[in-house]
Amino acid sequence: MSLRAIIEPFRFSAAWDEAKVVARVLTASTIGTLLDGLAYQLIVLSAAGRYALAALVGAGIGALTNFYLGRTWAFRNQKRRFVPQLGLYVLGSLFTYFALHASLRILVEASGIDPRFAWPPAKAIAFLVVGYPFQRLVVFRGSST
Repeated sequence: MSLRAIIEPFRFSAAWDEAKVVARVLTASTIGTLLDGLAYQLIVLSAAGRYALAALVGAGIGALTNFYLGRTWAFRNQKRRFVPQLGLYVLGSLFTYFALHASLRILVEASGIDPRFAWPPAKAIAFLVVGYPFQRLVVFRGSST
């Protein structure tokens, strides 16, 4: 059985449409996260012990990138006006930042992991638990696939 034969029944389904959205969101988030991580690492290296500040600045850079890509590409045909949607995105970014900060605090302070190595798993936890669900269900709700 070919891969095409497996995929074809799902091609025009809601699940297929959602899978395409998830793929675009993951791509947009990866780009934002790479910029976020670069900023985080540069700040941690230049200001030792300032992982909270590094997380905040990195999250801001990543959020701007992710919002732009989310609005223009990942979640298509936006019905909401720009400013209210940006406000919701900022709120979601703050929630995601708090989740990132809490995850970093647990990994760095409680577990003793170096802040440079704690960032990837902390970022993944924050994205999966808060970031993506808030974007999909609140910020970009009602967008077409």
